[in-house]
Amino acid sequence: MGHDHEDRLSQLPETIINQILSYLPEKQVPQIYLLSKTFLQFMATRSTLYLRLTDDVKIRKKIDAILERYNQERLAITKFKLIVMTTLEDKNIIASTYRWLDIVINNMHLQEIELLIATSKNNNYNVPIGIFSLKNLRSLWITGINKSVSLSCDACQFDKQISGLRSLRTMRFHDLKIVSWLLKKLISNCVNIENLFLNRLDSPGLEKIEVHELEKINKLHIRFCEGLKDIDIENAPNLESVKVVYYSNTTRPNIRILGAEKLTDVTIDEINNIFHVAPLIW
Repeated sequence: MGHDHEDRLSQLPETIINQILSYLPEKQVPQIYLLSKTFLQFMATRSTLYLRLTDDVKIRKKIDAILERYNQERLAITKFKLIVMTTLEDKNIIASTYRWLDIVINNMHLQEIELLIATSKNNNYNVPIGIFSLKNLRSLWITGINKSVSLSCDACQFDKQISGLRSLRTMRFHDLKIVSWLLKKLISNCVNIENLFLNRLDSPGLEKIEVHELEKINKLHIRFCEGLKDIDIENAPNLESVKVVYYSNTTRPNIRILGAEKLTDVTIDEINNIFHVAPLIW
């Protein structure tokens, strides 16, 4: 019996295709690109984009086509998730992700961004500071692997790009290199932040984190930030949870808390770093 290569999925009515897509979990979304051209066209009009880039050049070209359509037709993107898992030392991969993020950053509807970047050690990835200019951004999650991802800029760049920080409610940084002054500026300018999670940051010179006058913050979790000596919290009336985890061969951070009437959960844990791998899940 011969194989039937006809794309029967594309023959389905639009209402059925939309219904099928609505039931897909996020992790299966990239796989749908390979099923049929019609499904690919429908995927390229959703307001939630989940994209996963590997060493497969075909996948990169498909992502190019999808985001170019969003750009040309000015389609709304409300949630954007990009996972880059590649071992190639190919500068074109880095250039492609910058091009995609430029399209996403210029989408006025964007509310959530999640980036997980794992490239070769020779491909240091600097996250575009323009992310912080998104005026409707409510959630930002940036994850690197082995500190191959960095977040840096000069003071002038930062002052021009901070308009989106007032809308931010959740900020998660995992395994990043970030200059200490920039981290402090980000925290102090996120005046409506509710959830702040900092994990395994490489931030030379960062000895103190100040959380002052952040009246809406509810959760503050800080894990494995080397060199951190002090955490100072002041006037955080809605703060309920503070969790600090540090390695046993580092200094235990001092914590000062003033003006946190709702605080009910304060946890400080010491972990042996010889046998521990910091999780990606908070």
